[in-house]
Order: sequence, then structure tokens, then C-alpha cells
Amino acid sequence: MPCWRPPVTPACWSRPKPPRSSSHTGLLVSAKTASVVQQRSDVQELWSFECEDELRSSPYFHNGNLYIGCYDNNLYAFNAKSGDFLWKYPTEGGISGRPAAFDDLVYVGSEDQRLHAVTANRGKLAWTYRGRHFRPSGGLR
Repeated sequence: MPCWRPPVTPACWSRPKPPRSSSHTGLLVSAKTASVVQQRSDVQELWSFECEDELRSSPYFHNGNLYIGCYDNNLYAFNAKSGDFLWKYPTEGGISGRPAAFDDLVYVGSEDQRLHAVTANRGKLAWTYRGRHFRPSGGLR
């Protein structure tokens, strides 16, 4: 049985990449709710959160945390194991692309035509890049 289930609504466009750990976690996505579950034949919810609009992207697992953008204009950070809310970073547009992370920064594109780089531990803005050819769901064109 795979750890990751396909998205259940058309609003979810990509499949999450599972974290590499002995107790795999997964994300089951409905339009506004995400739940983390263990890989089992009898799937049980470990934790969930509800945002104010659709989830249109996959989460990103980095250093024990899950980062997920929402179409409510926010990037959310959670402890992947416990589900504890860490922080929320506001943008000026919906987020439909998957975040990425490297070292101590999390990167996410938004429909405000900006690429945002925020600190992974506190969700504080490090820098933004605004470009007229920026695609919020996948880089530059």
C-alpha cells in the first residue's frame, strides 16, 4: 500500500513527496483540509489543519517540518510529527505551487508575481523577487 494517496479534488494538482523516515507520514488533501496519516492498511489521522481557502499544491518536507502554501495567500509551517503550528507567512496573492527549501530558507511563489524567501524557523521575510515573467506555480518562463 503506498504511503501517498492521490489528491481527492481537482484543485490539488501534484503529488507530495514522502518524507524519508522510518515512520512515513503522508498528506491527504481535500479542498481546505490536510491530514497527516501513518502508512497502514487502516489509515488513521495523526493531525490535520484547516485553512481559509483551497489547497492547490503539495506540501514540502524539510528538517522535520511541513511547509504548505494555500490559496488564502499564506504559507504555513507545521511540525511534521506532532502537527504543531509553527508560523504563517502572508503574501499578497494565492499560492498554487509547491514550496521548496534550502538551508535555512523556504521559497514559495505567489500570484502577487513574487518569489518569497522566508526563514524556515520563524517565517520571517528574507527577500522577495518580483518579475513580470514569474509563474507562481513553477518558476520563470
